[in-house]
Amino acid sequence: MLCPDRLGSHMAGTGIRCWELAKVLAGRHTVTIAATQVAPEFTRETSDVHGIQVLGAPVSAVRLAGMVANHDIVYLQGQSHTWVPLSLLRQPGKHVVVDLTCPFPLEDLAVAATPLGAGEAGVFQATLAGLRRQLLLGDFFLAAHERQRDFWLGMLLALGRIQPAVARHDSALEQLITVVPYGVPSQPPRRIGPGLRDTVPSIGPHDQVLYLGGGLHPWLDLGTPLRAMAMLAVRHPEVKLVFLAPAVSSRPAGKVATERALGLAHSLGVLDRSVFAHREWVPYAQRADYLLDAAAGLSCHPPTLETRFSFRIRVLDYLWAGLPVITTEGDYFAELVTTKRLGLVVPPGEPQALARAIVDVLAKTSGDKALASRMRSVATNFQWLRVAQPLLDYCDSPQQAADKFTPAWQRSVGSLPASLPPIRPWRMLQQAIHSLRETGTSATYRRTRRWLSQRLGAGRDR
Repeated sequence: MLCPDRLGSHMAGTGIRCWELAKVLAGRHTVTIAATQVAPEFTRETSDVHGIQVLGAPVSAVRLAGMVANHDIVYLQGQSHTWVPLSLLRQPGKHVVVDLTCPFPLEDLAVAATPLGAGEAGVFQATLAGLRRQLLLGDFFLAAHERQRDFWLGMLLALGRIQPAVARHDSALEQLITVVPYGVPSQPPRRIGPGLRDTVPSIGPHDQVLYLGGGLHPWLDLGTPLRAMAMLAVRHPEVKLVFLAPAVSSRPAGKVATERALGLAHSLGVLDRSVFAHREWVPYAQRADYLLDAAAGLSCHPPTLETRFSFRIRVLDYLWAGLPVITTEGDYFAELVTTKRLGLVVPPGEPQALARAIVDVLAKTSGDKALASRMRSVATNFQWLRVAQPLLDYCDSPQQAADKFTPAWQRSVGSLPASLPPIRPWRMLQQAIHSLRETGTSATYRRTRRWLSQRLGAGRDR
């Protein structure tokens, strides 16, 4: 499993998914993970408790290639396909699973299309090239939900991967691409340490807390919730909003989005009064401490292409913790919240409608046993052991895609570059200067390290 994220207590969505799927697979298979960064204590735990070998950068390209060669199945996420030579991934008998549950091209498109995305157009084009490579190399693809599966099916069809020989034996194409969403633990959430009320002293014992978990990304909408809170500040001072705004962001535009949200909250007069930014990363194992202190979960986004095909992991955590959900229209979870009656859905970009929904949900859902039962039922269907079953079944009996090694497939793969595009020094210098101006030295350094890791194959010995 090639994981383009860190593994440890401070995992983001990609790392969490890889780790949780690995634990399920390790029950019946030998699993190795190569990740961009691994906490030392995490490495010991995985080996001793779960029997999973985990390697973090620096891993030499030779060793990584050897690992790929010695495994029957290779699982790819994001840009991890760039870590190993193309020749290894196109060998007969090598089964390639491509995880497409995070629609990263649409995230990059959303960033590049905003003022925060100046200099990101090149990233988007590189992402498209990488996506084409994965879609051509994969034997089995994973989508987060049926709507997203339709999106990827269209791309597979356009690239020539869906041929009569494929549809003849698999008319529904379930053996080519299936739904394996993100999941939740089988155990209900429980407290193991301090939560929101302990870390934010201004929240009183009788206050009602709205929780906006997950990272702040440019493709999300925090402006509408902040304006809604400004409307509620006088008549409902007991309502508090806590959002996560870690000082360390996974991308420069994320840091800028966070700073702009903090600036807006300050200008509205709600920052540190009715709105609180938690600037520390919440460790994965401790997220229940924060969720269980909340009365409702919040998720807002604009009507974009990214929204339509997204899968908001934060909402899944809300359901796991039994929190009613307040969200905006347009994404997968908005439909789920509506059909299963798990909260309220409001139009995007309308603070007044959101403010009314907040008051309504907080007033009517406290102690609602029927709602709690519905949320438990939905959360049960998303347990990792259940959602990972199609991937586990595939690993039990892997098959190469029916169109692989046909003349048409060979021609398509033969057109792929064997390596990444050549470096353009002046273009790289322009991007570095822009990043320094917009996000500062630390963020530029992290972005450069991430880029070098991709160029050098998950961190050659250096």
